[in-house]
Amino acid sequence: MGWPKFSFVIWPIIAGAAYLLVAAAPADLRAKIPPAVLHWLPFTISFLGIVMGNQIYTLIGMKPMFFLGYAVVVFGLLARIAKPTDQLARIIIAVGACCCSCPGSISSTSRSSSITCR
Repeated sequence: MGWPKFSFVIWPIIAGAAYLLVAAAPADLRAKIPPAVLHWLPFTISFLGIVMGNQIYTLIGMKPMFFLGYAVVVFGLLARIAKPTDQLARIIIAVGACCCSCPGSISSTSRSSSITCR
């Protein structure tokens, strides 16, 4: 079977191209792209990378709802730092916090934490 080609070859190329679009694209090209897309593209690419790597998190005992919530909270906080008046960042932080506090988001047999949600 071999290693997964999408995760190790194709996805890094897509992610690199997206980051280059945000950071190094010519001004005329950036002017054609909506500002919301340029603002949220790094979040989306990072979030999808975390979702694709979720096998690592499940091996150490974390359940998917916790790592999704944690990623959402972190990126919402980073977006809030970048643009303090952004209302969407506040909503994203709240959604991520709800995901982290869901019952069963951390397993009771987790090797990385002794927190138990009931």
